[in-house]
Amino acid sequence: MLATASDDGRRLYLVMVNGSWNQPVPCRLTVRNFPAARAIGTVLSHPEPDGKPFLDRKEEAVSALTVQLDASGELRCTLPPHSASFIPVEQQ
Repeated sequence: MLATASDDGRRLYLVMVNGSWNQPVPCRLTVRNFPAARAIGTVLSHPEPDGKPFLDRKEEAVSALTVQLDASGELRCTLPPHSASFIPVEQQ
């Protein structure tokens, strides 16, 4: 996992990677001292280990990641197998 903040401190950028070829990984994290209001996830993944390296359409590897964010700042999602997930978290 990699976490960075925007220059003005109003947005966090989370990058999380699941290296397993076949196991999804549940993720739960709490953001403290940051009143998180919204989180939208994007995931890069391809289900075929021996798939071709060049894609015809971005939808073959890019999709939305369901992210739940509750009032306490707890963020939950499930990282798909063999994926990199990108989640910007916006402040209230």
